[in-house]
Amino acid sequence: MFRKIRSPKKISRNTEPNTVSDRYCAPTGAALSPDLQGNLQLLEDIFKNCSDVIIRQFVCAQNEEIRLALIYVDGLISQSQVSDQIMRALSLELPLTDAGEKLTKANALHFIKMRGLCMHQIKETENISEAINAILSGDTVLLVDGHSRAIISGSREWASRSVEDSKTEAVVRGPREAFVETLLINTSLLRRKIKNPNLKIELLKIGEQTQTDVAVIYLDGVIDVKLVAEAKKRLSKIKIDGILESGYIEEFIRDSPYSPFSTIFHTDRPDRVAANLLEGRLAILVDGTPVALTLPTVFVEIIQNPEDYYQNYQFAMAVRILRVVTLFMSLLVPLFTLLS
Repeated sequence: MFRKIRSPKKISRNTEPNTVSDRYCAPTGAALSPDLQGNLQLLEDIFKNCSDVIIRQFVCAQNEEIRLALIYVDGLISQSQVSDQIMRALSLELPLTDAGEKLTKANALHFIKMRGLCMHQIKETENISEAINAILSGDTVLLVDGHSRAIISGSREWASRSVEDSKTEAVVRGPREAFVETLLINTSLLRRKIKNPNLKIELLKIGEQTQTDVAVIYLDGVIDVKLVAEAKKRLSKIKIDGILESGYIEEFIRDSPYSPFSTIFHTDRPDRVAANLLEGRLAILVDGTPVALTLPTVFVEIIQNPEDYYQNYQFAMAVRILRVVTLFMSLLVPLFTLLS
């Protein structure tokens, strides 16, 4: 269990916003307006000099008075989904309701959401910052003229490394898979191993500039709730411009920072993380890195091997004892040699 809370250091930076982008990259309560051109002008100011941000304006096929706009980041979205399931879907006439209600400017948002889009995941928002974060995360934002709410469509798709063998914790017997740099793939690897609704995955955003997705994972009913609360408390206190690797998180939340033995373990094997979750530990995954953190850890876990879980328990225990014996021998034999 954690023993004390460290106060994270904040990187020195100018806290006064100088541009529109600075004002809206951080969470804020600012809302969209019903004026489409006003919203687009605001987004163009925010994404000024961002050549990969695409703003596509068009009209709805069934009623050309309804102007629409799509905003997304080229390279982070699935081109086929945006073209086929959004653009092409809205270029066709939307089906009427049973009452024969037609598409008008007043009910356009509801019609498009319920009958026009062929996306597997959509939601609405009226918050500018939420829309910006969705765009930068690989989603597509659809604005409808006359409505102060935006439709966020799940269209994320970017280049990622395929699941491969672990290079740092290779085993003879056991799964041949390791975490990758994509958070969604990593959480799915854990879901495959623990098919239980009590496996909770809570997403946080850390990093004032990078807005990095950080997943806190635990098995409800097995873990001590105090451990979860303490971990969330420490993560919420992290104030830093960017999180590029899980090592950033480790430095901020670990106990005994001057000890050579860390109280947080790191691994790139999903099976090892799953085993720790079943033992009542907590895992932290960071988007952009294949290394997961599990906590709390003990010294003996450092000298364990993932393959120990797949061997006969008698053989595994004998090997673990042998590792401990050889560890002390490697430390004490040189000392006795010098003394003699």
